[in-house]
Amino acid sequence: MSISTSYWEACGLRVSSSDEYIHFQSVDGMRLLSSGVHGGGLRPCRHVVNFKVSHDYDNPSPQQDLQDRLRRLGINGEDATALMTAALLVDAGWFEVRQPEYDIFGCVTTGFANAARVTDDMYQPDRPGTINIIVVVNGSMTDDALVGTVISVTEAKAAALADLGVRSPSGSIATGTTTDALVVASTGRSKETIAYAGLATQFGRDVSRAVYGAICESGRRYLARVKADVGVL
Repeated sequence: MSISTSYWEACGLRVSSSDEYIHFQSVDGMRLLSSGVHGGGLRPCRHVVNFKVSHDYDNPSPQQDLQDRLRRLGINGEDATALMTAALLVDAGWFEVRQPEYDIFGCVTTGFANAARVTDDMYQPDRPGTINIIVVVNGSMTDDALVGTVISVTEAKAAALADLGVRSPSGSIATGTTTDALVVASTGRSKETIAYAGLATQFGRDVSRAVYGAICESGRRYLARVKADVGVL
């Protein structure tokens, strides 16, 4: 992990990771926008967890499964959003940005086995593979800015996949996978309120470049494992 945990703990944010999960916890709570399988939407939250699942994961009730996993960690499911990935968590890409007005902190896990492109025909993937992005902002954000961050981060993801040369089944450059998930969270701490998050703003450029770098970092590790044929999908 290439981030300063002591700095973030002083900001009321704790992060822990293992082979089974990556867990972000806010002492004072966060407001987030999430597409997580469990606890998605626009809502207050204290916990964000990215869980590792097996490559052959086929639970018919993934939401209940995630609730059970949260409970085993002592986390109230009503106060959490949770994602799942078959990627190796040790290959996560971490990032942090510190500015006088805000701090940005987070990680990305990557798997490209079911890479897709928006212009391709719809297909049902037969292998797991997803890009999970978690962004935590130590500062205040409007709901508009949370949505704007989703846009800037998604643009960063597409740019990273293009530069990594990731291709969809059609042979075209991929723009994502079929199961990507994203969390953007704000601590609401008393720094300057972020109202816009497009690429014409310093914040938008900071968060998009940070996520771009993390996807490239994690993606290169993933692709190296695939090339070495070490059982990674």
